[in-house]
Amino acid sequence: MGFKKNKKSELSQEELLTQGKTPLVSRGTLDSRNESPLSQEELLTQGKETLSQGKTPLVSRGTLDTKLKHCKKPGFARELIKFFVVLSISMFALLSAYSLVSAFIGNILTDSFNSYSKKYYNTPFPNLNRMNTHFNNDSLVIAIQKYVVREKKLLDFNYPEIKVNIRTNYYFTLVLLISLIISSPVTFRRKLFACISGIILFNLFFAFKISIEIATLLNQTIVFDVIKNNAYLVYESSFYKDFINVLNSIFNELVIGSRFPVAIVLWFLLTFRAEEYSEIAKMLEKPISSEKKSK
Repeated sequence: MGFKKNKKSELSQEELLTQGKTPLVSRGTLDSRNESPLSQEELLTQGKETLSQGKTPLVSRGTLDTKLKHCKKPGFARELIKFFVVLSISMFALLSAYSLVSAFIGNILTDSFNSYSKKYYNTPFPNLNRMNTHFNNDSLVIAIQKYVVREKKLLDFNYPEIKVNIRTNYYFTLVLLISLIISSPVTFRRKLFACISGIILFNLFFAFKISIEIATLLNQTIVFDVIKNNAYLVYESSFYKDFINVLNSIFNELVIGSRFPVAIVLWFLLTFRAEEYSEIAKMLEKPISSEKKSK
């Protein structure tokens, strides 16, 4: 006695799944039997497209997102090596260009400080104050003169010159800041914004540093000796003068005022967003935790 063929049995297990019917085997068993020739990344990409179309994938949304991130993001070591390679190349190229741009930078800084002194410091007769800035041998030189009338005599006094090495105190820090921004794994628009903002903020910081140094020098009182026809400086302590001296010690005498810490702080604040700080901390924790486990 023969048996009639059931049409349903002619349908494959995969077709039964697509029609919403119950196959003879479970979904997990079917998936394990029918191995796809596609790579894991292609399968995950197809799963993401299925999610965007409102359909239900074979894996959950959380598992899919985790695997996609794992497939797309390179390792921490590779990102770190890439960062330092780009940083080294950028710094070498920009530092090598110093001889080409030194005169241009010197002229800009000289003109800026001279316009400031003419507007805010230089005074007319009889109490003449003169501040002159010029660029000489990679140094920004600020000369301050004071003329005072004493017993119908015009006495002059030259303050000690302020010399700031532009190569080490200005250009190196600016190059480090720009190179750090270029090496960062962010979009080109964010890099451009960070570079422009960083250059402006660093120049304001540099002008603040020099202003503190000038204020420290001018805080000293000039004592004119009419008989000997000379003058000398005397420091008279006060809260304001002591405060200016402390600022001068921090920003001009310590390393923090003119080297890499300033560039690193500006780089972090301008390049990365607040929500990215936690991700950076997690990336740094992974190598440390793996080293502890290996020990």
